[in-house]
Amino acid sequence: MIQVDEVATLTGDDLEQLMPLASDTVSKFGENLTQAFAGMQPVWRVSYEGQLLFACCVLRTRSLLGPKAEVMVLAGRGLQKLPKTQWLELRLLSRRLHTLYPGLQARVDVNHPEHAKFAEFFGFRLAHQRNTYNIYEAS
Repeated sequence: MIQVDEVATLTGDDLEQLMPLASDTVSKFGENLTQAFAGMQPVWRVSYEGQLLFACCVLRTRSLLGPKAEVMVLAGRGLQKLPKTQWLELRLLSRRLHTLYPGLQARVDVNHPEHAKFAEFFGFRLAHQRNTYNIYEAS
């Protein structure tokens, strides 16, 4: 069964279980990772049989158009081994996230089309195209 835990930050063990691209994202934060996650409360650690599937953080911002929420997902190596029977449960979790944060957005690097498929699987649709990333919105 998939387990979701709310955490203050990721542990060293979690960081070791991240996929290479997610590790690159984390390395950009460097020692400020805890501070970065502090601004993205809550942080959820999603795992299956002790293996990290992904960490999900929501960053809330305000603009002239009102409050917005942007999701950051750091993929773990456990996703590669996740049984097909568990993918439906992940999709149900994403619906819950959309309910908690209406208007949720995600940025996807244009150089990684697999990330776009991941966003679409979780109920996001392409809303805006940029030079280096695309913005996906909850559908």
